[in-house]
Order: sequence, then C-alpha cells, then structure tokens
Amino acid sequence: MTKNHIDIDDVAKMLGVERGEDFQIIGDLGPVYYFLEHDGLKKYNNNIGFVEEDDHTLVKLLTGEKEIVRRPWRPKLGQAYWYVSARKVGDDWCRKPAETKYVRSGLDLCLIAMGNCFPTEKAAKEAIPDIIKLYEDTRRMVEGEYEK
Repeated sequence: MTKNHIDIDDVAKMLGVERGEDFQIIGDLGPVYYFLEHDGLKKYNNNIGFVEEDDHTLVKLLTGEKEIVRRPWRPKLGQAYWYVSARKVGDDWCRKPAETKYVRSGLDLCLIAMGNCFPTEKAAKEAIPDIIKLYEDTRRMVEGEYEK
C-alpha cells in the first residue's frame, strides 16, 4: 500500500519554514500563520487564538499562487539573544557582540525593530558590517550630516 499523505514537517520545509514558525503571506495584511503538528495550516487571531485556515490558502501556497514571507527571528520573553554593541570613538566604531535577555525593555524593542537581534554570537558577528552601516546612517541623520 502506498503512502497517500505528506507529513506536515515536509510541507512546511518545502515552503521554506519549519513547523511552529510564524510567517506571513504576501498580500495578506496582518494575519500570522503557522504549520502546527497534526493541525495543518492555522492562522492566529488575536481575539480568539488559533483558527483553522481554509484549504484554498494551502493550495495557493503549494502551487505558488501565494508566497510565504519569513518573519525575522525574535526572542521569547526571558530568552537570551545577541546584538551588536557599538559606540563611536573618534573616527572609529568600537563594536562587539553582546548578550542580553529579552525582558520587553525599551532597548529590547529598539534592537528588535532595527534588526539588531540574533539567536547566536556568530550571527551577531556576521551582521557587524550591516549594523555599523545602519548606526552610521542613523548618526548622520540625527546629526544633520546628510546632503540636502
């Protein structure tokens, strides 16, 4: 007898996400979707929690009519994360990865919003050039150094 079903992990992986990972669909404003174990495709509704998503959405994802957008990694409350710590000293940036825990502080929210939030020290080190450019662009804007 042949197997006539596909494991939910295989479906998620084929679409470029993992089971339990939240994602959005291009063109769908707001909803966050998940592939959940044994439940298939679910949509999260802030008022009532997880709701069943119609099969048409899954078919459109599988046929390429709709496309998934992965959301950036974000730590859970109390979870450690890494960021690029930087400060300008003279003409040079002193920079290094630093570790902290997500406690919903203003600093946490700013780092996450600017894309300076990483699950590992290695990922933070790899992002140093991009983060320093972002810091430098922001510094120029704040200090009025952009050409008009």
